[in-house]
Amino acid sequence: MKTTPFFAAIIALTTLVWAGFKKIDFNGCNHQYAILPEKPGTLESDRLLWSSAKKINWEDFKASPDTNLLYIAALTSSSIVYSYYCNNDELVFTIKAVFRKNESWVRPEAKTDFYLNHELLHFDITELYARKLREKLAQYRFTCNQSADMEMIAAAILDEWRKMDKKYDLETHFSHDMQMQKDWYVFIHEQLYDYRAYALLESQ
Repeated sequence: MKTTPFFAAIIALTTLVWAGFKKIDFNGCNHQYAILPEKPGTLESDRLLWSSAKKINWEDFKASPDTNLLYIAALTSSSIVYSYYCNNDELVFTIKAVFRKNESWVRPEAKTDFYLNHELLHFDITELYARKLREKLAQYRFTCNQSADMEMIAAAILDEWRKMDKKYDLETHFSHDMQMQKDWYVFIHEQLYDYRAYALLESQ
């Protein structure tokens, strides 16, 4: 099968990203996720929008490690936040994938590229499901009194997102299966490309 230039670039990038990683003997990572209404004024200080140009780094993990989770290397807290307003009796939506800095943490000994790239893909999965939610909502016209119908759709997307995120950790053995980690990197970035029409312009 002929490889397109785009996917050839993904495969080449994957090889560069995952080459030469160093492991530390942790059993896993953790991830918190939710679809939440957006609260005005909270995005700038505590949260980062997903961006293809500016990736999160360890300096963005501001919380202290949980002393009860000794075998967890890092925790990524990300959310899909939404807001809406009424315009001519129709709901108009804004949906964003955000990283929560003050709820995310990493152990000092786990600050390696190996673990960071695993956590980055958790956030990429968040963005993927934000795009899927935008795509799903675009199929409907909601009147201003139908916000509960939107909530039902969001709940279904959240369930799919949870299942995908858990599958990612299990299949990669929380990043330690390097071949599966590479495969997931390619798969998620192919999906992001497929849903590129539903990306926010500022996040592309």
